[in-house]
Amino acid sequence: MKKQVHIHLILLSLLLGGGSYSSFSQGARINKNRIGLTIGGGASFYQGDLTSRVQDFTPNANICLGVTYRMNSSFSLRSEANLFQLNGHNTSKNNNASFKSTNGEVAVCLVYDILKLSRSYIYRSEYTPYFFLGAGVAGFSTNSSEHSINRNNSGYTPVIPIGMGVRIKAAKFLDVAIEAGFRKTFTDKLDNMWEGAGEKNLSFQELTNQSGDGVKRNANTDNYFFTQIKLIYSPTKFLKKKVQKVRGLSHGELKRIRTVSLNISRSKKLRTSRQ
Repeated sequence: MKKQVHIHLILLSLLLGGGSYSSFSQGARINKNRIGLTIGGGASFYQGDLTSRVQDFTPNANICLGVTYRMNSSFSLRSEANLFQLNGHNTSKNNNASFKSTNGEVAVCLVYDILKLSRSYIYRSEYTPYFFLGAGVAGFSTNSSEHSINRNNSGYTPVIPIGMGVRIKAAKFLDVAIEAGFRKTFTDKLDNMWEGAGEKNLSFQELTNQSGDGVKRNANTDNYFFTQIKLIYSPTKFLKKKVQKVRGLSHGELKRIRTVSLNISRSKKLRTSRQ
């Protein structure tokens, strides 16, 4: 009985032929390395009521973790979590307003590679520039000081990440990405300097900057941006091997068929090379 089963398996593999296995291999090659694990960090910068000049932009620490899923040769979806700090102070004369905040962000972005992946992932270009656009949410906890008055504030805001970068092929399964991204928010409270903040403690002239000593507030939102360096690891082992389903055969039998077909294909190539 066992001999008959083995004979049937061999015959079926021969009927399927090298062409079936070849097409299977091509499908698996396209599906490999779809998932990338990301870790990175860099600098974060605040833009708001306290950044009237270039000198007011202060770099802060930023770290990120993420996962990328490659949908096709040009587009990917990525989900990332960022932990970062922001601070600012106004360097103009007679002004002592400042703030510091600890923040977190979770966002999903669509990534477009300018250089299309023409073959499998391991044959990708040495340099791949890309753009990204997405949506997310950021949480903030801010401590601020103005005219020796301290205030605390916390909350959430939707964010729109947009930016560009370049991935550099560092190894077979590893990329190094250099990226710059801007975050558009929908709040003016990241720096605790929104219109009417501390109105119980400050005079009307100080709030509206009529005296020349207060912070000039406006209706614009506070924003921030990142400059980051990331490591993206995309191993093949995340892929589960696909086995075509054939009615009447078990999973184990299908795996043996594929093994026999592979051995036959290899022996054909060996005989051809010897000839």
